[in-house]
Amino acid sequence: MLERYERAADMFAKVTRARRDLAAQLEGQQEPKEFDGATTSQVVSSLCQDANDTWSALQSERARVLQLESAILMQSLQLEREGKVRTQLERRKAMLERQILRLVGPGSQNTLLSDQSL
Repeated sequence: MLERYERAADMFAKVTRARRDLAAQLEGQQEPKEFDGATTSQVVSSLCQDANDTWSALQSERARVLQLESAILMQSLQLEREGKVRTQLERRKAMLERQILRLVGPGSQNTLLSDQSL
């Protein structure tokens, strides 16, 4: 990742330098240099390749982030569903325990409680 930032900074410096040179030439402040077509083409090609690599890396990172966000959302929904089910089960358990206590009667509560601890 650091390498990508370094390449981007290098590209930015090259483009800024080229822009200043071009602006100076257009304003007549500097004598036009002899441009070597092969060198210029190579620099532009290198800049384009670096930009393409950076763009591809950004696209793949974006896709990865979207997948991670989707996975997190799915986990969140699953946890929410599990929480609801747990709450429903606890309510149902409490209701069944109350029904059992009503059916058994007050005299056998101690026996029931001692059996549950086993």
